[in-house]
Amino acid sequence: MNILIQNGTIITMHKRKIIRQGAVAIEGKTIVETGKTRDLKRKYGRGYEKIDAKEKVV
Repeated sequence: MNILIQNGTIITMHKRKIIRQGAVAIEGKTIVETGKTRDLKRKYGRGYEKIDAKEKVV
């Protein structure tokens, strides 16, 4: 199952980077990419179940 969690505040482990209006692309049990929602929607928009984080922390 492929999932795109979008419109959230993403806190990464990479130097504690915070991405506002961010998204997380997940394939199976693996996070494949984090980034801005607008960028990841273009790349992972089709074939992914979309979950709106509603500006919550992910």
